[in-house]
Amino acid sequence: MLYVAATRAQEKLLVSAHTKILKGGGLSLSGWFKHLGQVVGLDGATVAGTPVGPQPLPLTEDAGCTLYPWREERPTTAHAGDQVSRPIPQASQDLVAPLIAPPSGQYPKLDAREAHPPRRIWRVVPRTRRAHAPAWVVGTLVHTALRHWHFEDERLASFLRPFALDMGVVDDGEIHAAIVEAKRMLRRFHAHPLWAEMDAAQRWHEVGFSIIEDGRPAHGIVDLIYRVGETWRIAEFKTDRLRSDESLQSHIQEEGYAEQVWRYARGVSLQLGTAVEAGLVFLNVGTEVVVVPIPDSKPRAGEASSSRTGGPIAGSRP
Repeated sequence: MLYVAATRAQEKLLVSAHTKILKGGGLSLSGWFKHLGQVVGLDGATVAGTPVGPQPLPLTEDAGCTLYPWREERPTTAHAGDQVSRPIPQASQDLVAPLIAPPSGQYPKLDAREAHPPRRIWRVVPRTRRAHAPAWVVGTLVHTALRHWHFEDERLASFLRPFALDMGVVDDGEIHAAIVEAKRMLRRFHAHPLWAEMDAAQRWHEVGFSIIEDGRPAHGIVDLIYRVGETWRIAEFKTDRLRSDESLQSHIQEEGYAEQVWRYARGVSLQLGTAVEAGLVFLNVGTEVVVVPIPDSKPRAGEASSSRTGGPIAGSRP
């Protein structure tokens, strides 16, 4: 518990422990508290007399200590048959002032993360072996390879393995299955004309943007921004498993993907000061890569069209 607290704390780590005042004003430290005290200088601190209230001790620049006197309730003597009255405990004073949380809705990304914590560690030891790794694990590995623009087939497995372990996948069979699935999509995209267009262009991966829209901050992270000549394009990669592109349009509408990419294109366009072409790149539609250009105007149902050929983000058709 101490290790987890010490390595996860972002603003402040509070440690509660018990000590006694020795002759000379020193403190009696033992066990793990002694090890911590030696680090922050508590083993050399002295106290002038027995504190009657909270007494701060100056330590290092980044650490502090406050002594609170021990208050012991004395037992009440009562005769047989008498009811024992117990003192009503007083409300304890906060050791530190509570953190002020930002108002809900001011930071949508923070609100979403608090409502749905990221699935960083999904389990420690698998209960059962699976033939296929979870789709979100595979998707994360694919996006990792895309972010590093890593497509070397022979070295890809060793490159992706640490990222699988970081997500909590510890079974060798599941790690292998996840990497095989990720390599299949990456190999397919590497053979697509769009990859050659992106590879030859100036590229920026996972670029964040922030704008003020209708008086409120709006922000996002774009998978890829690249430039061909004077044309700026953005691509949002999706690893959703779809049997064919027949259900693609309804899937895009259900997931809100078109509006998402339109907002990304609008945000990047405002910051660049020029028009931006945008598209969704689906890597797992049957056995093909399917690219869906997103129109300049806010998309409505049925407006996006799919393409399987090169230059699709610009809006060309097969």
